[in-house]
Amino acid sequence: MTDQDNTSADARVLVVGADADAAGFFADMLTRAGVPARASDVARAATEVVNAYPGYAVVAIDHALEAVRSIRALADPRRAAIPIVVLGADGAPASAAADARTAGATAWIDRPVSEADLVAGIRHMVEAAD
Repeated sequence: MTDQDNTSADARVLVVGADADAAGFFADMLTRAGVPARASDVARAATEVVNAYPGYAVVAIDHALEAVRSIRALADPRRAAIPIVVLGADGAPASAAADARTAGATAWIDRPVSEADLVAGIRHMVEAAD
């Protein structure tokens, strides 16, 4: 399992990406903006991290991670309901957002998106979960 501990155990957001550097960059960006985040670069590892650190308010997952299967694993009703935001990608099929929501995602954010809008959206979800 690859897990980058970007912050202490008080991380409120878990960022899951297909690329460790990209997930870490996004987690660092959130942390600098005052939203403590941790990165994981494997969806399977993300379920282990969520189980080990149950205090997450939001999970942000990159669409590139075969998102529907990953979302189903993270949205498993046996664990606490954690909002799952899927970070869409340029060129994603038109049905991808609907498929993600059907699988259990709470929201879909199309990219490209400004850093300020992305941070504000995630921050809002974290505050709503508190």
